[in-house]
Amino acid sequence: PPTKTVYREGEDFNPDGMEVTATYTDSTTAPVVLYTVTDGIDMAAGKTSVTISYTEGGVTKTTTQAITVAKEYTVTVNGGTGNGKYIAGEAVTISAFVSAGMQFKEWQGTDGLTFTSGDKNSQTATFTMPAQNVNITAITGPAEYYVSVTGGSGTGMYEAGETVTIVADTPEAGKQFKEWIVGDGKVLHFTESDITSSTAKFVMPGEAVRIEATYEDIPVTTYTVSFDA
Repeated sequence: PPTKTVYREGEDFNPDGMEVTATYTDSTTAPVVLYTVTDGIDMAAGKTSVTISYTEGGVTKTTTQAITVAKEYTVTVNGGTGNGKYIAGEAVTISAFVSAGMQFKEWQGTDGLTFTSGDKNSQTATFTMPAQNVNITAITGPAEYYVSVTGGSGTGMYEAGETVTIVADTPEAGKQFKEWIVGDGKVLHFTESDITSSTAKFVMPGEAVRIEATYEDIPVTTYTVSFDA
């Protein structure tokens, strides 16, 4: 057999590596070089063999060589790379384009796909090509950053420019809220409040934020009482 026996539709048969031998009536054999390959050009999907023929001394003999011609299916990637034609079972790698200030969200149109690396939430992922065309779209959105709130509520993911509301926990007995301390030396833009407000709002920057509620003892008020004699 030839070196290559599996083809994509539209390819031509490649005889490299194939050895053809003639066997004569006296049981002797000899290698054949001047053979002819029939129907080996622009092969159609589903084709299972090509015909090999050889003529010597007015006698023509034929044989077949088994091959597989696989149908190609199309992958269309909207907003990323990986477009092309693939055969069923082939590995397809897709990667989403992400603009500055945006982040990848998910791939849509992946129902029924089997991922071998990553998944529909991975910016770059690999799946096994099914026996059908695939049309997938990369969904992106404004970048989100993490807010970590210690001693209060508001922890979560926020888009840059979004207003974040944080609320300090109820102080312990004898304590009162003092102020918010922003970690890593960052400066936040507070709106409608400031770091001394137990409920505060700030504009989310384009980076993660760590913020902590701090408390202090409630001052004890003393009074001086004087008596007239």
